Order: sequence, then structure tokens, then C-alpha cells
Amino acid sequence: MLDLTYTEFSNYLPLEAGSYFVEVIPSGASEAAISGTLELVANQDYTVAAIGNVVNQPLEFLVLEDDNTPLTDTAKLRIVHTAPFSNTLDGTRVDVRFQDGTQVPGLSNIPYKAFSPYLELPAGTYDLKVTAPSQPDVVIIDPAPVTLVAGDVTTVFAIGDGINFAPTVLLEPALNNVRLKVAHLAPFASEIISTSVTIRVNGTDVLTDVVFQDISDYLPLAAGDYFVEVIPTGASEAAISGTVTLEAGQDYTAAAIGNVINQPLEFLLLEDDNTPVTDTAKLRIVHTAPFSNTLDGTRVDVRFDDGGLVPGLGNVPYKAISPYLELPAGIYNLKVTAPGDADTLYFDVPPVRLENGDIVTVFAIGDGENQDLGVLIDSATAIELGFPLYLPIIRQATEQ
Repeated sequence: MLDLTYTEFSNYLPLEAGSYFVEVIPSGASEAAISGTLELVANQDYTVAAIGNVVNQPLEFLVLEDDNTPLTDTAKLRIVHTAPFSNTLDGTRVDVRFQDGTQVPGLSNIPYKAFSPYLELPAGTYDLKVTAPSQPDVVIIDPAPVTLVAGDVTTVFAIGDGINFAPTVLLEPALNNVRLKVAHLAPFASEIISTSVTIRVNGTDVLTDVVFQDISDYLPLAAGDYFVEVIPTGASEAAISGTVTLEAGQDYTAAAIGNVINQPLEFLLLEDDNTPVTDTAKLRIVHTAPFSNTLDGTRVDVRFDDGGLVPGLGNVPYKAISPYLELPAGIYNLKVTAPGDADTLYFDVPPVRLENGDIVTVFAIGDGENQDLGVLIDSATAIELGFPLYLPIIRQATEQ
């Protein structure tokens, strides 16, 4: 249940695809003022707006499909008319103009409940006004200028009915949102089914039946602090819990790691960089394989097949995270060896093919006891590789 007042937005609620019966119930009342069934499809963000004022227009839902995919060189702006200031649809029609009276392309004679597509605009300050149709001097709403930065994804709602509240605009910047992916990389049981867990965020179950090697899609959330719990299926208490702080405009992967025997169960929070590249690929390597009960015992070198050390990946301990390496497209055959010893092979990573534009994270996983050592490939771009892809280790050294 959400306790909202006029002009307030909730955070995005992580839900599975399906049908949901939603009710808007005034505080203190027993019956819903608005109710209806919403059909939500997978991998789509939505805003469900409660609109209307009873006097001019009925109370109802307006369902918007949000596109929070960021752009690098421009901003995205969407305009939605939810101001019920007339009791006829024609009476609500407006034009959206620049201050000099020039019509914003495609935004003329707009009725209540209409919404524009996302407009791709250069970064800058935009001073718009809402006027009567074909009458640039009859101003209905004159909002403050809006400054857009490249990458912003913003929706402007025209609101108010002129009876209870004056017509105005309300901005909902998707830039305040973040995306969180959850990875189960904790090999704490010898049977995959026995690693099954539920992921709970702020008391709400958002993912169920998650097993070792599973990586979720990104979950859209607002920036802020979240209490995350990993609860083994059938248990009542969390095996891992903690508060993660998510900053606006950042993608994250929260990995559940550890195996209890060698290393404790805990979260490893990664800051993901999904900024696209065109002429290279981006590869990140993360060590989440708890195959020793000491940190020094987990240290490894990551090398190319010819024995050359991958820059910055020497003497890497458990929980270490490489920067994103920008690499030319090609096939990369890596191996993991003892620190400072190219001939002592711990494991040989199967070849990975990278195309220009790929953004890939390779996780070293497994503990050699409950679960075999291997690598898990998570491709943010899902080009050829898909995500996630598990590759078992080809060979492991007998001594470590």
C-alpha cells in the first residue's frame, strides 16, 4: 500500500509480468475511488497515473509506457496532458509553444489524456508555454524553464483543473532512478536446487527461486538506501542481508557471494558502466570464486593464452573487480594462473568472442567443493553471448 497525495510519485515497484487489480482508496474510506486491472508485459517500465477531478472529468487510470533507455548525446522529453480544466474534451485542447510563440512540432491541439512521444532534444534550457489552440497569446500555463542535460529522461505532466488546483506542470525525471541487477554467485550447497533463494527488497519479495549462476534482469528503483535480504527457499531467516546505497543515474549488480566453508556469505556491489562504445568492446573481470579459506590463498593472475599478464590483473584476490578493459573486437583466450607463475595453471577460461559494442562481465565462480570452478559471462548488450552464460573450467591445478 502506498500513501500518496496529489502531485506525488511512487518509486518504481518491481513486479512480474501479468495482470494486476489496482485500487485507489481515499484515506479513511472503505471503497475505491478508482479501480481497474492492468496488464503488464515483461521488460517494460510503466507509470500509472490517477487522473480526473470528478467535476469535469471522471477519476480513472492513465497507463504510460516509459522508455528509460538513456541517450549519450541528447536528452529525452515527454509531455503528458492530465489537466482536467474543462468538462468537454475539446475544451481541454491546448498548444505547446516556445516562448516566442513558435509551435513545438507535433504538440498542437492536444486534448486531455494525450501524450507526446519522447522528443530527443539537445542539452540546454527550454522555456515553454501552454496556450489555447491556435492562440499563442492566450497563455494557460507558463512554467519555469527546464534545463536538460544529455542523458536526461524526463516527463512533463500538465496538471490542475482550475477549480481545486491551478493549472501547472509537474516534472518526473527518470534520471533519479537507478537499475539494480541481482546475481547469485554463492556456491553454498552441492545441489543446484539446494541453492534456491528468495531476494527480498525493503520487505517485498522481488525474485523467487533464484539459484546459483542466476543473474536477474535490471530492476528499476529510485535512488536511495535499500535493505536487501537473501532468504534460502523454505527458510524464514535471511542468509545474507544488508543495506545498499544506490546513487541516481547508476546501474548496479549486487552479487551474493561466499560459500560459508571458506568465505562468508555476503553482498558484493558492483557499479556497472553500460555507456555504449562503438569501436571497441568493454570487458570486466570479477573474482567471486571462494576456493580458499584465506584471502592470500585465492590470489591469481589473469593472463592471455601466451602467458602475458592482462594489465592490472596480477595477484588478484577474491572479491577483486577489474576496471572495464576496452579491447578490439576478436576472440580472447584467457587463463588463470598462480600469482607470478605463468606455468602453474589454475584454470583455463574457454575462448570468449567480443564484438564492437559488447559490454561483458566475466565472473570467476565456484569453490571447487560444492560447485565446480567456472566462469559466468554476463553481457549487458546480449550480442551473440547472451546473458548469463556458464562455462565450466577446463583444467584446475592440483596444487594452489
